[in-house]
Amino acid sequence: MNENLQEFLYDWAAIIVFILALSVFFVVLKSETETLQAVQTALISDPTVYESRETTSNNTLSGCSLLFSIHSGLESDIEIDGRLISKDTNADSFDYTIIDRSAVYSAVLSVGHDGKLTKVSYYKK
Repeated sequence: MNENLQEFLYDWAAIIVFILALSVFFVVLKSETETLQAVQTALISDPTVYESRETTSNNTLSGCSLLFSIHSGLESDIEIDGRLISKDTNADSFDYTIIDRSAVYSAVLSVGHDGKLTKVSYYKK
């Protein structure tokens, strides 16, 4: 009798756990579906995925820092007061006289559609 009761309770516990797991699955599925529908509706009404910050950070550096970054090698193309300098430019053959060492330059970052930095523009303040 004791073994039959134990087997009966074990079977019912397994059934209850299975029903509970199915219930949780369907509740989570419904929640996920509602979330996906909300995201799709938001994308249809406003397809902008990325929005730039309204407040710009203060990207300034001195002329000496700019000279050092050019001398150490460039990671991307740069533009200094309208003059484009390729990232492949040799540091030894670069004309450093276009940079005022005592000036302060503001930097504007240009990012491509893939999120990678394409160009940094420096303008004398």
